[in-house]
Amino acid sequence: MQHSFHIEIAKEYGILEAIIINNLFFWIEKNKANNVNYYDGMYWTYNSIKALNELFPYASERKISYALKHLEEEGIIKTGNYNELAYDRTLWYTFTEKGISILQKCCYHFTKSTNGIYKSDEPIPDINTDIKTDNNNNNNIYDFLQKELGRTLSSTEIEKVKEWEDNELTRYAVKVAILNGAYTINYIDTIIYNWQKLGIKSVSQAQEETKRHRDKKISKKIDYKPEWFDADIKKEEVETNENNEMEELLKDFK
Repeated sequence: MQHSFHIEIAKEYGILEAIIINNLFFWIEKNKANNVNYYDGMYWTYNSIKALNELFPYASERKISYALKHLEEEGIIKTGNYNELAYDRTLWYTFTEKGISILQKCCYHFTKSTNGIYKSDEPIPDINTDIKTDNNNNNNIYDFLQKELGRTLSSTEIEKVKEWEDNELTRYAVKVAILNGAYTINYIDTIIYNWQKLGIKSVSQAQEETKRHRDKKISKKIDYKPEWFDADIKKEEVETNENNEMEELLKDFK
């Protein structure tokens, strides 16, 4: 995969920031074309810092987090949260008016559609061209993954995905991983592998197993009592009794 950036943006805001801008631009424009992730009058893309670290392995999670914060402080991007689950803290990103103005000045070619939403004339280089799509199927497993994960797949990830069956169970595994806050192919692959070992072949069976596993974890949390728990209570009771006895003995001396 090629990661490209605009020199002027890199000089002004940093190389990693420029690379991230390029990536965000591609996904926001793709979401416009597919008419998805549209909230509050804008198109958005989302990703976790961990997933971005897998996409940009040459940058640490800390550096990626700093670069995104830098872009937000500069007023180029803004963040939001449009996740279905309240506890899901994955951030969503879009460009501000200032950000769009900078992109236009740096030769990111926009045309304005009739509804006022900007649309790109041409794709940018930051996209994996190794993914083979079937013209008769516009929603194959690769398209599905990239849409759900909010990012392009690396060549290593594509090789792993080739081993999967493109069916409802596989796609449900992707949903389960995302609900658990995991956006990695390895995590999804582990879910699929474990289900295969358990002989799970349908979504309903997977849902039952997921519920059973969740109930088991909840039960463990309720039943669990560390070994030191009773010991500390007894120690506290002894110390309290000793203090009471000492106070009784000292009454006559007050």
